[in-house]
Amino acid sequence: MPLAWLPGMARPEPRARAPFHMSTRALQRVLLWMLALSASVVVALGIYLARPWGGNHAYQDATGYLVLGGLLLFSVSPYAGLAALSRRFARAPVGHAVFVVGAGCIGMVGTLVYCDVAFVHPDAQGGLAFLSVPLVQWVATLLLLVIRAVIVRLAQPAAGDRG
Repeated sequence: MPLAWLPGMARPEPRARAPFHMSTRALQRVLLWMLALSASVVVALGIYLARPWGGNHAYQDATGYLVLGGLLLFSVSPYAGLAALSRRFARAPVGHAVFVVGAGCIGMVGTLVYCDVAFVHPDAQGGLAFLSVPLVQWVATLLLLVIRAVIVRLAQPAAGDRG
């Protein structure tokens, strides 16, 4: 800021500020915490729906627990993939905000579908959601990667525009 105002000098215009600005690092932190919370909810709902306690005959030996563990790992894999991609893309801020918003939507919609299966529309076939939702999330992630690649490509200057 310049020295004190002198009489007769015009006051400089204040710089325009964005109403809200969040850094790329802060966006990534929010996304990582949200994905971790969503993955935890998915694991808890998977265990709740499988009910591996009591007299459940599917869990009388270790194979039932191995199948449950594999299914839960598959269900959490989109969240881990989105977190890994977010960490990788954080170095290049172009398109990162779009990726963060898209990844957050993919994670939250998946978690809401699991909650719907568990509490709103409980059904005997609800366990199939733990197979279909991760597949849909991976397809949505691939679509998000294509959108991000297009944004990054459009943000780069053309070869003739470089001075």
